[in-house]
Amino acid sequence: MRILLETVQHGSRHWTGGVIPIEKALRLAEKFACKYGTDARAGKRTWDKAHGRAGARLITYPEDDQALMPIRRWLLVTPGRGVVHQEERLRDTWGSISG
Repeated sequence: MRILLETVQHGSRHWTGGVIPIEKALRLAEKFACKYGTDARAGKRTWDKAHGRAGARLITYPEDDQALMPIRRWLLVTPGRGVVHQEERLRDTWGSISG
C-alpha cells in the first residue's frame, strides 16, 4: 500500500486495476512495458512528465500471501499525452477520494 500511495503522491493520479491469474502476469507486464513504458527508469519518467507526456507504472502484489496467487495489479498513470489514456479505462484518484 505504501508504494501505491507514494506513486499517487508523486503525480500518478489515474489508475486501473484488477486481479489476474499468475500465469498471465508476466505477459501483461511485458505488454504494458512495450505499450506504455511501465519499465521506464525514474529519469525517463521525470523527463516525460516535464514534457507533458503520460507516464505509467505497473504495481503487482499477490492476492494471497500464502499461495502467491492470484495477482492483484494496479496500473498508475500521470496526466499528460499518451496512448494509455485512450486505451485503458482509467479512474481518477482525486474523484475516488472526494466521492
